[in-house]
Amino acid sequence: MVVEGLYSLLEDNSQIFQDIRFRDSKLLIDGNNLVFNLFFKSKLERNHGGQYLAFQTYVQSFFTTLKKCGIKPYVVVDGGSSISKI
Repeated sequence: MVVEGLYSLLEDNSQIFQDIRFRDSKLLIDGNNLVFNLFFKSKLERNHGGQYLAFQTYVQSFFTTLKKCGIKPYVVVDGGSSISKI
């Protein structure tokens, strides 16, 4: 689900954010945005595709960090088909 303009709103108003210690909790993650953000932050080559092993390592590092903080992630990926559409 996309909330039009949310990213720009948050980026333009960064003063509203406050650092907190988020530990020992459950976390619901938008899987599509997670993949995009992790790939963007990894700075891996995008033009020729491929660097899947390096990206896998980067993703594993992200989830290892969550685990060390006692965070249990639930990743939701949209775009699936319902059984009636198959």
